Amino acid sequence: MILEKSAPTGAHPFCRSAHLVMRIGLTIMIGVVAFKPTSDPLAEAPLATAELIEIGRRIYEVGTLGSGEPLRANRGDDGIAASGLAAACINCHQRSGFGLFEATNLVPPITGPSLFSNAQTSASSRRQAKGMEHQQFSFLERSPYDELSLATALRDGVSPSGHRFQYLMPRYPLNDNDMSALIAYLRQLSSRPAPGIDATAAHFATVIAPQQDAARKQAFIQVLQNCFQERHPPDAGSRAWQLLVWELTGSPNTWDAQLRTRLAEQPVFALISGLGSEEWEPVHRFSEMEKLPSLFPNLDAAPPADQDFYSFYFSKGVLLEAEVLGQYFAENSRALGLTRVVQLVLADSAGAKAAGALHNLLKQQPIAVEERVLAEATANEIRAQLSTLTRADALVVWLTRSQLETLKSVPPPAVGQIVFSGWLSGLEKAPIPPGWKDIGRMVYPVDAPQRRDVRMQFNLRPWLSKHSIEYGDEILLGNTLAACNLLSEAMSRLRGSYFRDYLIEMVQNYPAGMGNAPAPQAFPRFVLGPGQRYSSKGAYIVKFKDPQSSELELVHDWLVP
Repeated sequence: MILEKSAPTGAHPFCRSAHLVMRIGLTIMIGVVAFKPTSDPLAEAPLATAELIEIGRRIYEVGTLGSGEPLRANRGDDGIAASGLAAACINCHQRSGFGLFEATNLVPPITGPSLFSNAQTSASSRRQAKGMEHQQFSFLERSPYDELSLATALRDGVSPSGHRFQYLMPRYPLNDNDMSALIAYLRQLSSRPAPGIDATAAHFATVIAPQQDAARKQAFIQVLQNCFQERHPPDAGSRAWQLLVWELTGSPNTWDAQLRTRLAEQPVFALISGLGSEEWEPVHRFSEMEKLPSLFPNLDAAPPADQDFYSFYFSKGVLLEAEVLGQYFAENSRALGLTRVVQLVLADSAGAKAAGALHNLLKQQPIAVEERVLAEATANEIRAQLSTLTRADALVVWLTRSQLETLKSVPPPAVGQIVFSGWLSGLEKAPIPPGWKDIGRMVYPVDAPQRRDVRMQFNLRPWLSKHSIEYGDEILLGNTLAACNLLSEAMSRLRGSYFRDYLIEMVQNYPAGMGNAPAPQAFPRFVLGPGQRYSSKGAYIVKFKDPQSSELELVHDWLVP
């Protein structure tokens, strides 16, 4: 709630910036702020009931008062007002309470220790240009808040030292009950470090779904173990990183209990990477319920995450391909003379989820959609499903690399267009017969082969060779290494403030500051922002240059649905 200086014009009525981005040079400023509580703010706080803290949380996060009415705030003389979620503290100070930087503008921390203990600057000398005077942030020179002074600050915009806040900081006309609830919530906000990190080690876990290929699983684990050992070795004299491998068994409806047992046995700070296919919802729900960060697992189909907080994915996988195809057919079906989209899919698979998503996306389009569901993907079964197709049909093939081998004994149907899933088929290595390649297209949800190959050549392959890791799926290994590097970079930016919400905010708010961390990954760019949970958001449409080769050429440039 306590803001320094002003922020540039933007979408939010108070923050004035829809996406506050930390400039790399300003990371030095974070190191200047070193909160050193002289006592425990929770120990000195009046007893607060869980109900009171929950009311305070709703005020802080969603802008709802104890009465159920919307929170109201204003900027006093300039007449700008907001209510409800638009007035909530979380918009500027973040869920963790650690605030944000943008250029020279600071949204300072309002965690329990930062508000109710002495905020002191570090003793380190400051570099400054000749003739320039260092001016300290006012919130670092004030005395600690108490109940009365914080209420005054929130209502009138005046700090304990008499400093009047800038216009960016709203004034909140809260009644005594709501004020007590909000203060009770702020006292405990980010006051206790999250489980999973102790004096000697930081504990992380990776989750592996059942029925994963043994060689694939081994190479995946090797990447994480070597990354942990290289970046945070146990003999380096600092806090070592410990990797736990949580291998799940049985049906997905048993995974939640397995995960809870593992977490109780050894708390972890976050879940890093992971290995699965189309079924990841139980892990996703567990992460959200436990408020446990889950960063960039390797999946064929990622769960819906746009409304959630704790889970990040490199891509939606085949579900993104379905969205891209939905837009592609909506824009081009008439020009291509197509009146129907027929989807060839194996029952209960990642492709089945993609087919369902594409069906829903095309419901509002003047083109029919239907699924031809296979039981076992045999040659006879596929041949029977294709016998009635015509030139007015587009055939979408949601089959995996091993299932595509069956097409060698099946002639391609006489249709207007055939489109393969690049994610499932193996991209340019897909075992597609020449006759099918000749008229086929492919959704290509990763970076162009030549550019990706250069990144793999300079970033990934030397690292794999150094650690004697051999496995053919460079996308899997590159993304796993990228996830580990992103975690390491984000953890370093926490600067000892080990809170899970703060880690999430580092990942979503400052991707541009992650430097070369995502370089080995398969996607064109690493892009995230507040509320965004999928880094890659588009795909190409490509075709084979020659039926006898694996070389691809562009049909449609990067398409973001």
